[in-house]
Amino acid sequence: MPSTYAITGSNGFIAAHLIQDLCAQGHTVLGIVRDAKAYSEQVGALGAKVVEVSSLDDSAALVKALAGVDGLFHMAAVHPKYGFEAGNREAILKTAVSGTLTVLEAAKAAGVRRVVLTSSLAAVECGNDSGTLTETMWSKPEVYDSKENLETQWATHYTYVKSKVEQEKAAVDFAQQNGLDLRVVVPGNLCIGPIASANINGAQARLSGATHANFSPLDVAAAHAKCMLDDSAHGRYLIATDMVTIEDVFATLSELYPDHPVAALKGQNIASGVKGAARKVDSARTLAELGELKGYKVALKDAVDSLIEKGLVQAAA
Repeated sequence: MPSTYAITGSNGFIAAHLIQDLCAQGHTVLGIVRDAKAYSEQVGALGAKVVEVSSLDDSAALVKALAGVDGLFHMAAVHPKYGFEAGNREAILKTAVSGTLTVLEAAKAAGVRRVVLTSSLAAVECGNDSGTLTETMWSKPEVYDSKENLETQWATHYTYVKSKVEQEKAAVDFAQQNGLDLRVVVPGNLCIGPIASANINGAQARLSGATHANFSPLDVAAAHAKCMLDDSAHGRYLIATDMVTIEDVFATLSELYPDHPVAALKGQNIASGVKGAARKVDSARTLAELGELKGYKVALKDAVDSLIEKGLVQAAA
């Protein structure tokens, strides 16, 4: 039965694929954005009705936007270019936590029956440097709050990690206390794949990122949709395959595109994990309940083919 779904942060990379997926299934999508003038053409072209809410602190505007909505995808987040800009730690944390709680309070007030929250593997992996990552794990405050770590170029990385941990925990607590049906999608840290709109994310722009998991946004978008549409879905889902080293990523690019100059990218500095190693991810429940995850090689090819098609990467002569 067709329903109406709202998406915060609807101008994002994963959100673009989710909008297309939901619309293709016959649902109505409200794309919530900070600035309708800036994003209405982009988001509208995907099939969504654009709704402006200039601040996640504006409870009244959120309640109005969510009136008559059956389900909400909360995807909006502050994602600094960690390692490359200072960022405002307190502002990032405030947006992640208080913004999310305001959104959930508005959803409850508007009578929204179900919410899917987009978290990140950043909330799971930091400090858990060996072994297998599972959906019961959390990143460790002794790592992301470490004074020593916060004095490095990766300070904003650790701030982002903290923001995702506190955001997710606050959302789960709110849902339990208020009887809200909340499901959590935890994508890996390197999100690449075909471009659905003019917007590409930082990972897509760099195609680099240490020892992070690799996956296609089509997997993540499908997982979001299934979390919303499947009544039996519940809890926290890791939408990530086993990690691979950045050296393996660029070696794969060389194999896939032998006529393109591809950097070897060896010996990269990393902010987490064990140098030269790649962690395992337990996504068994995801595979059993939400479906297949594509391997990183498929995601890489989808991403680069799309970049070439869009003219963002020059094809080999």
